[in-house]
Amino acid sequence: MPSAGTPAQHLETAGVQELPTSNTVAEHGPVETPFGASVVREVPHDPGPHESLMTAKMVAECLGVCTAVVYRLCEKGELRGLRIGGALRFGADVLRRYLERRRP
Repeated sequence: MPSAGTPAQHLETAGVQELPTSNTVAEHGPVETPFGASVVREVPHDPGPHESLMTAKMVAECLGVCTAVVYRLCEKGELRGLRIGGALRFGADVLRRYLERRRP
């Protein structure tokens, strides 16, 4: 026993040990899990409808105005935007209809 009154620990033997990898998904594993749910390996980019919406800045550039004018048009009800997470978004059809109404 050492002087502190506790028994000494045994020394471990040194050797080569293969450590497990952190990647637990097999490269070419089954397509389904044991529970039957599909496993998604790679998702192809498929833009949803929210990705085709324009920002207020994009609409302002199309109209040749600043973003403050775009917000003012929305307040007046002349340009209909969607609020997504507090941000204004516009569909291309909304901008097209606005431009058609403004034509002389």
